Amino acid sequence: MTVYWATLNPVITEEAGTRGGTHMGVDLKANRGDPVIAPVTGDVVYAGGDGASGYLPGTNIWANGEALVVRIRRADGLIAHVAHMYTLDVGVGQHVTAGQRVGGAGDTGWSTGVHVHQEFRWDLAWSGGNWVNPRSMNPAVYGTPTPPAPHAGAKRKSMRRRRRKQRED
Repeated sequence: MTVYWATLNPVITEEAGTRGGTHMGVDLKANRGDPVIAPVTGDVVYAGGDGASGYLPGTNIWANGEALVVRIRRADGLIAHVAHMYTLDVGVGQHVTAGQRVGGAGDTGWSTGVHVHQEFRWDLAWSGGNWVNPRSMNPAVYGTPTPPAPHAGAKRKSMRRRRRKQRED
């Protein structure tokens, strides 16, 4: 299953695991309004404000100052989380495709500037829980074609040519 970075030109400005291990995602450089894309295909399970303190209404999720967030649950249960958004283009229950625009980048919540926070989790325990470093998912850059793997036969031919040339020399 394809996993994308949440921005079109990903530049990491803060790694996961910093701040004494409490930063559970990566921060990606962005300008206000830049497209934020769905890192995975799945259903939007939350889109809105986190309230910046206390539990989100009707959930057991503790708000952590990321303000406007979108959470997308993939079919296998993995949850992609993008935050600090300026605009939201999706709503709860909507099915999104990896690479689809879900909002615009911003600096809402506890933020020192415009960026996109991206993380992955296997549960909704946002103050701890089972999080996954986005780098370990090997995200692709949306719109960048994956180079084709070299054909095995071409490699064998190349090796035979080199051996033949070595014998001739």
